Amino acid sequence: MARNVRPTSTFSGSPTSIALGASSTLTWTTQNAETASISPYGSVALNGSVSVSPTKTTTYTLTATGRKANLVVRKSVTITVAALTVSFTVSDSTTTAGDPTTLSWTTTNATQTSIDNGIGIVALNGTQVVTPTTSTTYTLTVSGPAGTTTRSVTVTVSQPDPPVDPPDTTYGPRTLAQPGGTITLSPGANIQAAINAYPNGYFWLTAGVYPIRASLVLRNGQRFYGENGAILDGGTGGSVFSGQGWVTSNLTAACFRAHNDSPANNIVIDNLVIRNMPQRGIHAFNTYAQSWVVNHCLIERCYTGVECGTNMTMTNCEIAYCVANPNSTTPSERGGAYSGNKPTGVTIDTNWMHHNGPETKLVEGADHTFNENTFEDQYVGVWCDGDNTNVTVTDNVGNRLGFGLFYEISEGLTASGNTWTDCDTGVFISTSKTCTITGDTFVNCWRSITMGVNIAALGQPSALVGGFDLADVTATDNTVTVGTRSGSFANSITYAGDAASAVPYLNGSKNLLYVGTDYFVPDVAANIWLFGQVLKTWTQWQALSPAQDVGGTITDI
Repeated sequence: MARNVRPTSTFSGSPTSIALGASSTLTWTTQNAETASISPYGSVALNGSVSVSPTKTTTYTLTATGRKANLVVRKSVTITVAALTVSFTVSDSTTTAGDPTTLSWTTTNATQTSIDNGIGIVALNGTQVVTPTTSTTYTLTVSGPAGTTTRSVTVTVSQPDPPVDPPDTTYGPRTLAQPGGTITLSPGANIQAAINAYPNGYFWLTAGVYPIRASLVLRNGQRFYGENGAILDGGTGGSVFSGQGWVTSNLTAACFRAHNDSPANNIVIDNLVIRNMPQRGIHAFNTYAQSWVVNHCLIERCYTGVECGTNMTMTNCEIAYCVANPNSTTPSERGGAYSGNKPTGVTIDTNWMHHNGPETKLVEGADHTFNENTFEDQYVGVWCDGDNTNVTVTDNVGNRLGFGLFYEISEGLTASGNTWTDCDTGVFISTSKTCTITGDTFVNCWRSITMGVNIAALGQPSALVGGFDLADVTATDNTVTVGTRSGSFANSITYAGDAASAVPYLNGSKNLLYVGTDYFVPDVAANIWLFGQVLKTWTQWQALSPAQDVGGTITDI
């Protein structure tokens, strides 16, 4: 080799653009060189090739050095690696306290994603309904071989205006004459002492504020009537949520309470305002509180409005702003309008519920009726979750809800004459059996009717005969108007989980059918019917065999 000849070299990469985890081959030759190295790889032979798998876009530089140190040649090649990409959005960045909004995200080349504010680990792509009570910044953290990155969205929350007047004067306290034979109580009276002194008493509470600092322990058959303006307040002088007034961690605490340690049946609560309770406004638990009547009451700003016992009837009430921490991972901390654990025969009729927390539901009960209620600006209107049977939902109105009617892993639903407007989902039949939806109206809902099966739930223990399933669900003579909100679609038959296990739900075996639906859509050629996990046009939806939707009409609006 000549003593003072400058080296020459060739250097290339193939391919020069790779996906994350793939490899590229670096190839080089040198002449008149004594040593060779590649940065950031290391020393190499004077001629050769090597496979590299960079986790991010990397420039490799070949340095060939001759016999003298100043005889150097350098050549570079850049290998481009598909980067970690993230999209994170919120459906409504400005909302009112208690209203739901939806976080949505997509990622590529990621291995783990999480969201702060108590949500935790989430799917790599997905959505999450949140109900912040104050302005909140949500941060999505995404990790992968290429590193970790974050994206944030802020939901600006305005506090709700004071409750507006309902459509009529049906809801809440009204002018009421004192019933005969009642015992008069005035502000400052010891209500518990009166209850104890008159175990069979009917009580009349005159107008004014009654501070409540402990649950009232009741006797069978007692009745409580209020003059218009009688207020039972758990936080006089300030909200209990700010630490003033009555504070307790007992989840069963309530203004009026009956539990296994203090049962009471046949209670009447009429024409009272119940507000600012640290847990529940009314707690009537299961069979320890049978046949309660709650009538013309305003229940507001409690964690949960009413715990429903067996054969409870609630009519003409307004339940508002009953919400605690709606994003808590502990259900009891979220708050809601009503709740119930294994009650039977609950009747919720002609009430107005608005701006309440997401844990508004009845669990493992039977023979419930929801009739002519109005639900507005909250996560859900009617929710029956887990082993419920024989539930009737008729002539209700729901506006701006996450779900109008959510019937989950239950059986025996009859829904008719309801109107669901501007909801995320009008009706969701989730892994439930023997359900009919007849004559309902859906206006500008993001999803109108969803028949969905969760494959993972099918083998779980259940009190239902034959276990959990999605079967024998018919939606008949409904009217669906699809709005222009991005991603809106009409009706669906869908699944979550293993595709092979979902086959019986898509081939007609489970008797899932839409009949006589009148569709009004912004574009008759749009893909707005979901079958399995694929959106269909009207023509494709109608061509399914066996038929999933028969006798319907479609109108372009």
